[in-house]
Amino acid sequence: MNRQARRFLVPFLSTAFLFLFSGPGCVREQVVLEPREGFTVKAEARLVFTTLLEVLEEEGIPLWYVNPDAYLCTTKWIFLGRYNRFRITASVYPLSGASFVTLFIHEKAFDKEKGTWLVYPRLPEQARPILDALQTRLSGLEQDRTR
Repeated sequence: MNRQARRFLVPFLSTAFLFLFSGPGCVREQVVLEPREGFTVKAEARLVFTTLLEVLEEEGIPLWYVNPDAYLCTTKWIFLGRYNRFRITASVYPLSGASFVTLFIHEKAFDKEKGTWLVYPRLPEQARPILDALQTRLSGLEQDRTR
């Protein structure tokens, strides 16, 4: 698949995944990370996922369940873990040498008596700061590597 097709398809597929597999309590934030020399796609994905887990902890979101595969992940989609009633999933796609990272936060709590989704706004409000912190941390790692 050529680069132009990938640039269109990656955001489209991420959006399609969001609408197909998430309920009304889902938040999606995306960021494009600069390419790092000498990293394979698998190594890049592993670095992004492990750093994202560290950033979640630092942002005051200690996951009470962490998928054991998240630290070893070399795939493009991974369920990272759970925090309160949120399920946190992330994706990493190579995009013209850079990484297109999407963070999905799914709220899976449903109040059967009221017939509505319960709202826990803290984590969705933190979705953008989480990815900003991830981007800052990974750019810092790159600067350390080049010194």
